[in-house]
This record gives sequence, structure tokens and C-alpha cells, in this order.
Amino acid sequence: MVDAEEEIPTLDAHRAQPSHRDSRRAGRQGSQVVHRKPRRKADWQGLPMAERRQWRRGMFIDHPDVQQVVVDALEYVDYCVEAGESTAMHVIAESGAGKTTLVVELSRILTERFWRDHPEKTIVPALRLQPPTPCTPAELCYAILEALGDPHARRRKHIEQTGNLTKLTARMMTECEVRIVLFDNFQDIPSARRARGIEQVGVRLRDLIDASCCVWMFLGTHDSREVINAKSQLLKRVPYSKEIRYFTIEGNGARFFLRLLERLDEWLPLAESSWVLLKELSGRIFIATEGVLDRLTKLLDNACRCAVRAGREVLVKQDLHAAFAKTFGSDHPNPFHDAFVVRRLDGPNEPYEKFGASAHARTRAARYGAGQ
Repeated sequence: MVDAEEEIPTLDAHRAQPSHRDSRRAGRQGSQVVHRKPRRKADWQGLPMAERRQWRRGMFIDHPDVQQVVVDALEYVDYCVEAGESTAMHVIAESGAGKTTLVVELSRILTERFWRDHPEKTIVPALRLQPPTPCTPAELCYAILEALGDPHARRRKHIEQTGNLTKLTARMMTECEVRIVLFDNFQDIPSARRARGIEQVGVRLRDLIDASCCVWMFLGTHDSREVINAKSQLLKRVPYSKEIRYFTIEGNGARFFLRLLERLDEWLPLAESSWVLLKELSGRIFIATEGVLDRLTKLLDNACRCAVRAGREVLVKQDLHAAFAKTFGSDHPNPFHDAFVVRRLDGPNEPYEKFGASAHARTRAARYGAGQ
């Protein structure tokens, strides 16, 4: 367990050293990121469960890796606006690590910063994309045009045949003042295309990057590398690569995980703080979730539901016990049972049998959770 006397760092304490552009932009409004704050604890008193279950909407937990991506993305946006050029970023994260949360937060920040009402066009500072079905070069352009509000996107097949669809798409992106393209689930392209098709999509993305003046952020699992690497010219246009890792309890990660729980307690839809309990059971909470933020928030959401149904505004251990069974099923060993022997849940038919956690999780889980 982490020493109670030791200071728990903020989640952005491991931010990398400023880039060469930081010094030029220090003090500008654009370089300052303001995230949403949780509701006051007292405001949850007496609210129905239906309203409480919305607590995760708008929540942003700035994992050090996510915080770094946000800062870097906003720096790149400033650069593209000033230089009139485009660039691309590749963000790698496995399921539940926070890709969608990152997309929502960047979209909110850039919309608040750049959106304005215009009588003749729609301003779209943050363009959100998913791989279209089927995922062809033409469908990719149609998807972008539809996201920009073009009602006649699919009537432009003749433009694709003349080779001008890419130019039209890039021009409309410029007219709509797109600052960033957030292309989520990028790994789904290989599953929908053969090798030649992947290369063709890569060529179209390369051309769109060259013809536009914004940041392109490709977000996906490790499988998304296949698209980036399929065409060397696309690879050259994606200089930035960053992996969002799961929370860990290795080294300083233990203190960051405690800080994560403290932050989550601030967001929980209960009128009283449950921080003391969460800190006491932090090792077991890690074993139950393996540091996957999505699973952690679902566990706590179900725990809050149990507490409210019992007429309480604070969590107790029994809530986490019941929440684990509800979240993962009652057939698994429950880390919150008094008789549970501290270990990873990676045995046959257990939640993390095929999770593929790194070695540190396997060696540290028992040490961190011992005695809890």
C-alpha cells in the first residue's frame, strides 16, 4: 500500500518537457486547457437514480498519457492555423483505455474555442469520423462530406470518377474551418479491407492530409498500425505516435492509481465522499479492473447504484462486492469477498484470462493488494 504520508501526485505530473513551440505560446489562451468539473457532492442528495447514472457524461480523467495527447494536439492545431499546413497524429490505445473520452474532450475544447455562428456555412472545428462501410477511398470522402453537413455527398460519384473528389473534400473542410479530424476506431479498416484495399485507403488519406490544413488524429488499437504502415508516403505524414496505456500499479503508477480513485470519488453521484474506502480497497479495485478505466467506472457505477438502493450516500465494501458480481458475473472469484486470496483474475474463464496484461501487473498485483 502507498504510504499515507506520501504526497499523491496530480495526474499530469509526468507531462513531458515542453516542445520548442511551448515557449512561443506560453501564456496564450489557446495553450490553457480547462476541463469540466464534477458536480458538488451535496447536489446529489435526493436525486433519482436515473439522473445519477448520467454522472460519467462530461467526465474527463486526465491519465498522464491522455493529458499529453491533449496538450500536443492543441499545440499542433495552433501550428496548422499559423503555418497553413497539415500534420497527423497516431494515438494507440486498447479497448477501455480512454480513446472515446479523448475524442469527446478534444471535440468539446476545440468547439468551444473555434465555433462561431455563420449565416452561410457550418463551422466544424472538430470533425469526428469512423471507418465507413464499405471502407473505400470514395466512401471515406463521402463520410467526411456527410459529417460536414453536405446533403448531396453521395451524388458526387462523377467527381470521384474525374479524380477531383479529394480536392472537393479538402476544400469543404477548409470552408468549414475544420481544425482537427478525430478518426476513431482506425483499426477497423484492416478488418474490412484486403492488403491492396488498405493501401488504397492509405493513399487517399495521404492525399487528404496534403490537401487540407488541419490536424488528423488517427485513434485505434495496435492493429491500426497496419494502415499507417501500408503506404510509406502515409507513414511519413504521421510523425507523431503516442500510446495511451492502462493505469498501472508499477512504481509511481501505484500513486497515480490512488490519485485516479480520488478523482473518481469527486465525480461519483453520491452526497458523501467514499475516498477512505476506495483508498483502503485500492489493491482489490485494481485486481478487479486491471487499471482499465472503462471497467473501473462501470464497477463504481454499479456500486453507487447498490448504495442508493440501500438508502446510503456513501459506498461500503458490500456495494463493491455486489457491483463486481453485477459487472463481471457471479461465477468469478470476487476480490471484495473476505475469503478472497489476492491474485490476478487471469485463470481459466476468468475476466482477464486473455487480457494480455504486461508483466508488471502480474508481479505487482499481489504485493499491492496484500493485506487488503
